[in-house]
Amino acid sequence: MPEIKKERVEKYFKELASISSPSWEEGKVISYIENFAKKRKLTFKKFPCGKSFNVMISLKGNSGNDPLLFAAHTDTVTPCDSIKVMEDSKRFFTDGKSILGGDDKAAVAAFLEAIDVMYKSGEKHGDIDFLFTCAEEVGLCGMKGFDIKNTRAKKAFVFDSDGAVGSATVAAPYQIVMQISLKGKAAHAGMEPEKGISAIYAAAEIINSLPQGRIDSETTTNVGKINGGTANNIVTENLTFELECRSLDKKKLDALTAKIVSVIKSVSSKRKIKALISTDREYSGYSISRNDSIISHFERAAALCKIKPSYKKSGGGSDTNILNERKIKALNLSVGMTKVHTTDEFIMKTDLHKSAAMVVSLILSN
Repeated sequence: MPEIKKERVEKYFKELASISSPSWEEGKVISYIENFAKKRKLTFKKFPCGKSFNVMISLKGNSGNDPLLFAAHTDTVTPCDSIKVMEDSKRFFTDGKSILGGDDKAAVAAFLEAIDVMYKSGEKHGDIDFLFTCAEEVGLCGMKGFDIKNTRAKKAFVFDSDGAVGSATVAAPYQIVMQISLKGKAAHAGMEPEKGISAIYAAAEIINSLPQGRIDSETTTNVGKINGGTANNIVTENLTFELECRSLDKKKLDALTAKIVSVIKSVSSKRKIKALISTDREYSGYSISRNDSIISHFERAAALCKIKPSYKKSGGGSDTNILNERKIKALNLSVGMTKVHTTDEFIMKTDLHKSAAMVVSLILSN
């Protein structure tokens, strides 16, 4: 197996992590990837998506192996305005004032290293597309906006999970988002409050009556946003709140959604307010059998780079959900990122090395 250059993948990660790239503002990371491709005269494409771009580096195959797609995202959560990447002999971290961005720049760095290795090794491989999506952190927008006709691959590996390298997510949830708009009746809160109908009190009763947090091992719900009211001396007429529901089991999700709708209708009727309910599906769930060919592929690769494979179910969504929904069999793999979405985030250098080796092994095990 071709050798991974440890110092090189560390360099890629440190440079990428130093770039601020909140969702929809990934331009500098995209330029970094484009310059990487231009220096090596690789095929590079930009695909407009919202206020940003998805980008792809393609390696032309020199064998009859099936095409493969590798995917990672270029955006990060905040705070990321001023990232000071720090390191010791074992890991990368920050000064505690920002996230590190291992989610998902560890994967971007691993892909660039794997491209370098394959580019220089002369090893046989099929067509390979490395897709870097935008705005993943705000609803998987980049992958949702990507036309899969731009890749021939029917099998994909997404590197966007925490945990030890070698961990594969074999199931992830369905998710819906609901927005509820309540309309009561305004009145002066000091002079004639009895003439008003408070949307705030109705919302409080509804929310207090809803299932909360973890419903069971496969299902969760959360009220995340509330907005309403204009002044303390006015009985609140209008209020909106948003919630999400997730489940690995679509039937459980449908039942939970129906229960929430029933609660809203019951309380709004009792309190004589109008309720408007909007429901959007964010993504579909997936479940991959241990007997699936993509698992066999992953296990061959793990053996080649001497990494022990493991499997888990996740409560979070990723670009993997969208690919599976669009009939590209996709598996989400870990890149070793730790304490993601916090200012305590770090990644071990050995996990960067292992991630790059896993990418190369997946290519050679095809």
